[in-house]
Amino acid sequence: MTILPGDLGPECAAGLIARRLGQSGSAGPVPEPRQQALARSTGMDEPAATRVAKRTGAFFSTQANLLSFALGVMFGAPALMAGGLGHAFIPAAILATLSAGGIVLGRTFPHRTLRRICQSAVAEVEIEAFLTEAHDPLEKTYLMLLRDALRHTELPKPAEEELRAALRALGEAIEHLPAPEGIASDPDALRTEADVLRQQGLSEPDQTISESLLRQADARARSAESVARAQLALRRSATLRDELSAQAEALRIGLAAQKPEQKNASSELAQLAESARRVAAEAVSLADARIEIECYGPAPETEVQRVKSGR
Repeated sequence: MTILPGDLGPECAAGLIARRLGQSGSAGPVPEPRQQALARSTGMDEPAATRVAKRTGAFFSTQANLLSFALGVMFGAPALMAGGLGHAFIPAAILATLSAGGIVLGRTFPHRTLRRICQSAVAEVEIEAFLTEAHDPLEKTYLMLLRDALRHTELPKPAEEELRAALRALGEAIEHLPAPEGIASDPDALRTEADVLRQQGLSEPDQTISESLLRQADARARSAESVARAQLALRRSATLRDELSAQAEALRIGLAAQKPEQKNASSELAQLAESARRVAAEAVSLADARIEIECYGPAPETEVQRVKSGR
């Protein structure tokens, strides 16, 4: 099966292209117009094209500047010398034209190079290189699925298209659901602290101290709600990652059972791929919704009350 970088998740595709260019780490900032031009050159769909352009923009900007300068000087210097020494006008004009053409070529050649790299099929050795560096179990399962898919050369067209769509969706979902990290804070302990501080504030005769204790209680209560939401999000993320891993493993088993003479196996593989794609799309939607809630969630009731009362 032929797999292109654009068939992977955006981050995986960008990492693959950067590795092909010999880059390591993230690239420096690149002007937005330059990024957009490079993104169009990749021939990929969004958001993979944008991610690749951001990772490779600095590299290709440097290459374009160096190539334009070299070609410009190569033909421009003889043109100036021919004109300055009083030689024939036509040779000088030809060299000047070649110099201008070299500058233009230096600006466009990197775009063609990037498109060629992005449209070159993924090789098994490239996936093996990623596997040796992967530590996340879900990422490893996904990479092994990619490797297994590359080894199949006679998949029916419908099954191949469904599998390709599933690979792209799974890669994007893995990017949206990074490996969860534990949260040290305990929401119940924070709520208890909030209750204690609130009782102390209500019983404190000094107004300044009382208001300070009540504000501390509100802060603890808000922290408890934030920690509770974060823990719930982590549980959901972990469950979704387990489901994605199960879907990827099912696809691997389906590929292993795939035989050219078994038409039912091809149909089952297509169904497995479609199921994996739906689950991955749901995971991405839930991850986006979680981020939106975390960034633009409703304000705590105590703060809303203060705003309404004008305090």
